[in-house]
Amino acid sequence: SSLKDVSTFGNESYTMSVDSDKIVLNGSDNAGAFYAVQSLLSLLPAGTANQFDIPILSVSDSPRFGWRGMH
Repeated sequence: SSLKDVSTFGNESYTMSVDSDKIVLNGSDNAGAFYAVQSLLSLLPAGTANQFDIPILSVSDSPRFGWRGMH
């Protein structure tokens, strides 16, 4: 896996790519990298499984507004 800084995105933006042999996280800033890691962690199963599958996927996420809310 790798974590890269991609400052061409907007604030708090990230991309995540999962292939059969690697995971790539790209964050526009520290907050973007944090949200990328949180999205990856949400794909992991609960508990202490030694082996698990993560689906092959590609995600590009960016906040619509300059603030985050509960709704």
